[in-house]
Amino acid sequence: MKLDAGISKFIQDQFRSTMELWWLLASWGLYVYGAVMIGLVFIIDGKHRIIIWLSPVVVAFVLTVFLQYLIRRTRPEVTKTTYNLFVHTFSFPSAHASTSMAFATSLGYAFIGSSLEYGWVFAFIWFLLACLIAMSRVVVGVHYFFDVLIGALIGYLIAYAFFGAMVY
Repeated sequence: MKLDAGISKFIQDQFRSTMELWWLLASWGLYVYGAVMIGLVFIIDGKHRIIIWLSPVVVAFVLTVFLQYLIRRTRPEVTKTTYNLFVHTFSFPSAHASTSMAFATSLGYAFIGSSLEYGWVFAFIWFLLACLIAMSRVVVGVHYFFDVLIGALIGYLIAYAFFGAMVY
């Protein structure tokens, strides 16, 4: 636990000067994925694919929340952050990290499997955004580093298993 807290403190110290950006990512980052999914409804054929792409996100969220209540790891001291949690849950694993990585993996499969010549660029952007969202949770002080690392791994593995087993 000391190692985890030490890594988290180091990360927070490195990004203290850009806290406003990290607050935006921590608060609004997942909405970007939602907006992209809604936008895809209007531009793609086979609208049923949106449900397919969202399924791993829902599974990752449900599993993460279940694990949070099973493990019950407390969050970092809320007195050390001015970030306001909308819903007070437990810390491990991070639901923001798992759902953002599941979104990124789903969208990565969607764009790489599309007819877009540079679909891989979009896939890279989604993964970068997922990493930034996960990191923002550490920087604003509502998660420890391993919370987001394991959360991101859960989200990725669920989406990877989902799309690896599916031909659509």
